[in-house]
Amino acid sequence: ALRAGEAAAGRGTRRRRALATGVMGVLLAALVAAPLWRSEWPQSLAADLRTAPGEWCTQRLPDGSLLTLAGGSAVDLHFDRGRRQVRLLRGDMLVDVAPDAARPFEVRTRDGEIRALGTRFVVRREADATRLAMIESVTAVRPDQALARPLEEAVRVNAGEQVRIRPDAVQRLPGIEPAALARAWSRHEWAVVDMPLTQVLEELGRHRAGRLGYDASALAALRVSAVLPLDDTDRALALLQASFPQLKVHRVTAWWVQVGTAD
Repeated sequence: ALRAGEAAAGRGTRRRRALATGVMGVLLAALVAAPLWRSEWPQSLAADLRTAPGEWCTQRLPDGSLLTLAGGSAVDLHFDRGRRQVRLLRGDMLVDVAPDAARPFEVRTRDGEIRALGTRFVVRREADATRLAMIESVTAVRPDQALARPLEEAVRVNAGEQVRIRPDAVQRLPGIEPAALARAWSRHEWAVVDMPLTQVLEELGRHRAGRLGYDASALAALRVSAVLPLDDTDRALALLQASFPQLKVHRVTAWWVQVGTAD
């Protein structure tokens, strides 16, 4: 009878341990998943339009506007009788807006709003901000925390200008050459000007199927100015190696490339 009681107690202890382990597993999964679900990645998986790494897509919208998505991008569309709105969830896009005086054209991101009637511009989602570069005409920009304010208080951004939009502010950046930016988009190229190499590699990774890893500490001091093909990241890496002979590109597998420096 004693041995039977000890066996029953042992089974009870194992059940409690298994239950505790299961609860801890659920809690850990929730902690890991929480940032993901607060982000826009789940939305982007079910977005109205999206592109795979290395894929480019041009789509005519219901109002006649043209939207070109670069690789690894996603948008949701909201068009009705009263509004034309594109929400950029990730990646970057070129917008050619069709005029419609009755319905302003809006681009929304988590950082704020870009409003235009008829214009052409590029919007890029960055890690902690949204970048707008104007090719033609003008837009009115409001950060997320100022959306309730009158449109007259918005920041005007003209052709050749670019800004970085954060939820609490709009920061002006050095100007761009509109024709050069339009040409780069038509060729699926990216004109990089004095940018940290780590940031360049992060962007190239979005346009590449598989993993593009890098040694951030070893590459921290390197900055890049170059025109890189976004639809051929192997060639882009070769161009970077030509600019920085100390770079070493190690192909672990066909799906995993690691960038560091030669020992």
